[in-house]
Amino acid sequence: MTTSAPKAFYVTAAVSASLRRPTSFAPPTRPRNAEQLAGGLAACEFELTDDHVRRLDAASAQPPGYPYELLEATRQRAGMVSVRSGLVL
Repeated sequence: MTTSAPKAFYVTAAVSASLRRPTSFAPPTRPRNAEQLAGGLAACEFELTDDHVRRLDAASAQPPGYPYELLEATRQRAGMVSVRSGLVL
């Protein structure tokens, strides 16, 4: 994918998305140059729509992996409530 957007825009969008997550524990930005600093500061005024956030979440979604998959399989075998679906299996 090629684009002409400046790198500062990507920093701004990433920091803005991070700031919308109440469980985010990583520092939102660590600028190494003036362009990155400008992008990080611009995130304070940059607003992503709910649709943007959903699309970013979908693009970056990862399966939970171990130990969550093991725990889910154990719950299913035991007929317990599924963590993901909330349904009794």
